[in-house]
Amino acid sequence: MLLPRPGIYLLNKKEWVYARKGEIASFVLARELRQKFGIEVLIKELSLNVPESGIILKQVTGRGEGTELPSEGFEIDIGNRRIVVTARDPRGLLYGAYCLSSLVEERDGRVELACGTIRDWPDLPVRGMCIEMLPPAVRDIR
Repeated sequence: MLLPRPGIYLLNKKEWVYARKGEIASFVLARELRQKFGIEVLIKELSLNVPESGIILKQVTGRGEGTELPSEGFEIDIGNRRIVVTARDPRGLLYGAYCLSSLVEERDGRVELACGTIRDWPDLPVRGMCIEMLPPAVRDIR
């Protein structure tokens, strides 16, 4: 589900990502932004005081905000000053990080994201995968 809002989040040449210590999703997001756009991502441990700006990756447990998400589901809330990716489990955060990196666009020399909220989760309990072993020429002929 995508709920767009007016506004744009502009990424800086150095961008802060706040996450739990050792969170794989933060390293993946840092790698993606560096490879695609040359952005240096600085990762800082997320504390109880949620920062007003930057990219926040948070896993929620217990009751409250984000706990209604199913396993491996995530929510991305993109505002003018910060982005918050929320999930119930590490895999949800990882899928959220991949989704977020795919939404980033470069326009007129600026790296940006349109503001809005995205919620996504798997419909089935097991994620499938297709591995195609045919060479491209054979695949295109069929």
